[in-house]
Amino acid sequence: MQPSFDNVTDTDVVTSVGRMAYIHCRVNHLGSRVVTWLRQRDGHVLTAGLFSYTTDQRFTSLHAEGSSEWILKITSPQVRDSGIYECQVSTEPKISKSFNLTVLESRTAIDGSKDIHMSAGNNLNLTCTVTLPFEDNYPFPFFWYHNGQVLYPAVTPNDAHVTMDGDSSRLVIHNVKTRHSGNYTCAPENARPSSVSVYVLTGEVPAAMQHGETNSASPTTSFISTSTLTTISSTNSTSTTSHLLTSSTQTMPLLLHLLGVLVALVFGR
Repeated sequence: MQPSFDNVTDTDVVTSVGRMAYIHCRVNHLGSRVVTWLRQRDGHVLTAGLFSYTTDQRFTSLHAEGSSEWILKITSPQVRDSGIYECQVSTEPKISKSFNLTVLESRTAIDGSKDIHMSAGNNLNLTCTVTLPFEDNYPFPFFWYHNGQVLYPAVTPNDAHVTMDGDSSRLVIHNVKTRHSGNYTCAPENARPSSVSVYVLTGEVPAAMQHGETNSASPTTSFISTSTLTTISSTNSTSTTSHLLTSSTQTMPLLLHLLGVLVALVFGR
């Protein structure tokens, strides 16, 4: 009887970065034939029977004696491992079945702003959450760093208090000092890390800075009221009139004298 594939097994396999991946291939009536696993993108033979044909030790073949199941195990899969894998049987002609592996990357985020300004003496509270590409109850180990130095798990005693809750982790530092300023990184295992910058300042931090905003000064407009202009106008008018009256008073005697001289000349002839 010729070997044949069992079509019950799922041909679409989804995992996340770092999580063990298993691709199941069931072959009925294998006999003395050999099952080979190949990577389609480069045609590379990964395993033949229980023997590995790759220097990448993450790929191994699993098989229990008497079982029809041949499993390709991928340890610590990466996004680059996504693609088509073939389960091939050494018949003439060869028969094969394709499986599609998708490796997704988990996302990490620290709640709040990427730039945190705070006054010395306050408490620093950072919450880091991992978003998984699919439902999974597998616990996530978390690592915290301050300026590249490990805060948790603590190598040496420090001021950080870290708690875990499934897919999230919380870091608290009480009564912060200026030395607590710097970069804080949350790096869950097998997920891309997330970082924030903390600035601890002496004295009170302006509210706008706390919210990551910047105040812009409003231009000041200088103006003169209507009443002021009226007063200035009245003052100028009064001054002008007074000047004219003073000038007229000073020139009147001279005019009368000239008029008398003119009359004497006319009637004296």
